[in-house]
Amino acid sequence: MSNYNYNYDPSGTTYEIVGTTYDTPAYDTGYGTTTYDPNTGAYDQHLDYETDDSRRHHRERVDDDGVYRHRDVDRRADGSTRAHREYDNPNTGTSYHRDVDRRPDGTAYVHRDYDNPNTGISYHRDYEQ
Repeated sequence: MSNYNYNYDPSGTTYEIVGTTYDTPAYDTGYGTTTYDPNTGAYDQHLDYETDDSRRHHRERVDDDGVYRHRDVDRRADGSTRAHREYDNPNTGTSYHRDVDRRPDGTAYVHRDYDNPNTGISYHRDYEQ
């Protein structure tokens, strides 16, 4: 996967390399990087930033085969955490979504969705852990 961003020439004849990194805008207090492959559309993004009540770690990526993965982890000042994950594979039809809210005492609420129309397996679960 390339670290390059490409800029289209208005004449329609060439592409030029214009940068090698993703810069966080001045108004954002986060840090991060994004890599992108213009040949396949694959990308990988890492960001760390503040939200209203937590510090968030964000990762989102699509690989060369089109498989999408997304994860956000929020760490709150009270010691609780929230993890959100998504997975989508267009090649197999599998789609997965999971949220875990972990309390400071270690207990957690879990929400899970899974669907694969090719196998006929699909479920939705909410439970305490």
